[in-house]
Amino acid sequence: MTKALSYSEYFLWNRSRGEHYKRYILGEQDEPTMEMRLGSLVHKVIEEPRIKESAFEALDENVPSAKARNLKRLIYKAILLHPKESEKVIRAKLRDSEGIYEGVSLLAIFDGYYKKDRVLREFKTTNNSHTWTQHRVNTNDQLSFYAYCYWLNYHKFFRQIELYRLNTEDASIKKYETARGWQDIIHIEQKIKKCVDEMVEAGIWHKRISSYEAKLRRQGQKPLPIIDKVQKI
Repeated sequence: MTKALSYSEYFLWNRSRGEHYKRYILGEQDEPTMEMRLGSLVHKVIEEPRIKESAFEALDENVPSAKARNLKRLIYKAILLHPKESEKVIRAKLRDSEGIYEGVSLLAIFDGYYKKDRVLREFKTTNNSHTWTQHRVNTNDQLSFYAYCYWLNYHKFFRQIELYRLNTEDASIKKYETARGWQDIIHIEQKIKKCVDEMVEAGIWHKRISSYEAKLRRQGQKPLPIIDKVQKI
């Protein structure tokens, strides 16, 4: 089965073909920066507020005291944003009116999801208040990609999309509201198909490896036979 196309892969392909090859063909991955690690920590506590004290201990042990205080303030406020469903996984089949995209799957993972209210919630950590603007939120491909996957599965649009900018420097939180409609869906569909076409033309679409295989390669191991994988679940 061909690996599903995630937004992360779509983004990296459009940003750097060399980096895409390293990550999705060779299975190599750069070590995350300290800022990326801190962002992941904040996200994790929003998803699981019960780990707050452990997160605070990790900050005290690994981050200068002034920055640790700001991050704790940010976490205290961000916990209030804990969504109904966290890390909601959506898998969808690319719309195939041309009959040439059979078997192409898409993968989206929502930071927060409210099924009944049809609300998508995304969190973005940054140390720069100017990183996110309303215009960027309104035109962001990630939100369009997620809205497309949602539409493919449910034939509905999100009633509301919320993006929260979480500033790790001054502990501020800013909420942006946006939406996606039919024209946005058509536009991102065209961009996704262009991405798939380019990968096929480059001869790498079927060479892309799963995150599981990439992890094993980084550990210097060979992928397990499928029977062994099943037995270890």
